[in-house]
Amino acid sequence: DGEEQEEEKEKEPEVEEQWLLVIGGHDGDTVHRTTELLHMNLESEFEWGLDLSTPRWGCAAISLGGPRVLVAGGFDGEGYLDTTEVIDLKEWTVEPGPRMGMPRAGCAAVRVDENRIMIVGGYSHDTCEILDLPSMAFKTGPRMRRARACAAAIMLDEHRLMIAGGYDRLGCCDMTEIMDLRKTPTEDEWDDTTPPNLEKGRFYPWTSLKKPRGGCAVARLPGPGRILFLGGNEGRERLASTELLDLANYNLPCTTRPPVLGEVVLSKSEGDLEEKLFKPKSKKRTEGEEDEQEESEEEEESEEEDKP
Repeated sequence: DGEEQEEEKEKEPEVEEQWLLVIGGHDGDTVHRTTELLHMNLESEFEWGLDLSTPRWGCAAISLGGPRVLVAGGFDGEGYLDTTEVIDLKEWTVEPGPRMGMPRAGCAAVRVDENRIMIVGGYSHDTCEILDLPSMAFKTGPRMRRARACAAAIMLDEHRLMIAGGYDRLGCCDMTEIMDLRKTPTEDEWDDTTPPNLEKGRFYPWTSLKKPRGGCAVARLPGPGRILFLGGNEGRERLASTELLDLANYNLPCTTRPPVLGEVVLSKSEGDLEEKLFKPKSKKRTEGEEDEQEESEEEEESEEEDKP
């Protein structure tokens, strides 16, 4: 028994240290259920990790915090999957996770806030699903503006979720869309302190990538407001190029106040849409404040009329 316990301890990775986990995929003929681990702080090679219960290609994977990773959807060689699995690198186990509302392959996953993960799109899907982490149950999410598979999904900051590239129904896509959580109704419409109701959230079109990028990756760079899009497929060829989105690089000066680092100011051609997306909510006036505002406006008008 003592020897078995020692062997289990040797298998158990140090979760405090950073690992790169590669999950599933296919080699042209076979869809894989295997995983591989790479220690990021050591000059080492990939080593075999845990096996999934189901082969998965085109699945989404995201950290649940600590040593646990959620693997969702994918294609097992016969059909699209609605199942999920939870990999625990500390306990060295793979267990079934909650079932999604529909099968999804080519979906993406993004952490929206502390308690919620969004599973985005998939082949022929313009829908999303929300995983509530306290209950570990899926709920209906918002609809995107178009069906997207193998798209990049990232939170630009704590308020804005961006979906970019991927494959739509016409092929490789260069378009992006964005959801501003500040413009999303709260779960309790009478209480502004409750979280945004993601099912009622709306995506709006945003600035396009320089090239169509189906199956691209996205990463946040050190420093505020710098997002890197990598690789992908533009239809005729696989791409070795990258694109940098610098949210602190302004196209227009702010006329009312200095810009805040990380806030986006686009060209005037975006007009009203940009104003709706990023203009802070105005505070609701009371009846007394509205009366005072009307009186001041009337006084200004009378002063203008009295002028020679």
